[in-house]
Amino acid sequence: MAEGIKVRGTTGLTLYAIVWRPADLYVWDADDEAFEAPGIWDAARIGACDIPLTEVAGTGWYQGDFPVILTGVYFVEIFERAGGAPALADDVAGGYELAWSGTREIDAVDQASNNRQYMT
Repeated sequence: MAEGIKVRGTTGLTLYAIVWRPADLYVWDADDEAFEAPGIWDAARIGACDIPLTEVAGTGWYQGDFPVILTGVYFVEIFERAGGAPALADDVAGGYELAWSGTREIDAVDQASNNRQYMT
């Protein structure tokens, strides 16, 4: 899903995201398009799991493609890349929980719309 990951920061950063499944702490492997066990993810594998974020025209808003995965709640961890490639030593720039419909983010408006049917 294009632009499924959105974060705000200062301009000119090199950011990337790692998507975790909180239920079992599996990490999304962007290269293999599958979740992998935490013990497999290490310094050699981080480049296969990162999702690059692109700044929108010098605004400080960064976006990246959320993977095509099942409906659920995921944790998106944002890193600032220090060197030429993602590394375990990169600083964590933030993170957030993301509720995913399978095709897009589920936000508060979606939740209110879905709950309204039960209120009438």
